Amino acid sequence: MTRHRYVIGDIHGCLKTLRYMVEEIIRLETGDTLYLLGDYVDRGPDSKGVIDFIISLREKGYRVLTLMGNHEDMLLNAMEGGAQFNQWMRNGGSFTLKSFGLEKMIETGYMSGFGLPDPYLGFLHDLKFYVEMDDVILVHAGIDLSLPDPFSETYILLWTRQTVIEKKVLGNRKVIHGHTPVPLTVIREMVDDPEANDINIDGGCVYTMYRSLGYLAALDLDKRELMWVKNLEGSW
Repeated sequence: MTRHRYVIGDIHGCLKTLRYMVEEIIRLETGDTLYLLGDYVDRGPDSKGVIDFIISLREKGYRVLTLMGNHEDMLLNAMEGGAQFNQWMRNGGSFTLKSFGLEKMIETGYMSGFGLPDPYLGFLHDLKFYVEMDDVILVHAGIDLSLPDPFSETYILLWTRQTVIEKKVLGNRKVIHGHTPVPLTVIREMVDDPEANDINIDGGCVYTMYRSLGYLAALDLDKRELMWVKNLEGSW
């Protein structure tokens, strides 16, 4: 039986939408591989639930590979408190704290010395910065392939808004990433273009206030087939 590789973009606490994508649209099987491009937390209603769901998939025998997003990076840095904590709050961290029942941290503005329960800390510290395969490179935000060692530039992998392609390095591969929300029509055009080397699959799932966004997108790497789900979270 042919197994598939699926990639899902930025989730941002949208558990209902992620679950529907995995169970009803992709219909993930234990022989498949699911790659998640980061930004599991912040802005949406259930960051804790998203991580719980990913952990539960693994416990049930599903192969799920998880990348680090800039929001996970901010969460880890926020544990130092001070300016790092304030930056996280400005970028939706309060929703993550609420999902863990830690509203008090929002009031005090101080997180130093605080640690999430071990399963969540372990999940965060195990996140990869990239996945390199024969046909694709997976990263959260993008990559600069003109650099001597592009995979060591973790800030670029997590935060860049512009992928730099170097054909002699990329070869026949594609760079698949998220991070910058784009309309579903734009994602579809990139996926359908055989010449596209840089494919962004962040449909802005959490940004339901914008008519062109609010979709969780997934890509079947083997069929080059795009799938999507309109945000199912309701109001929060």
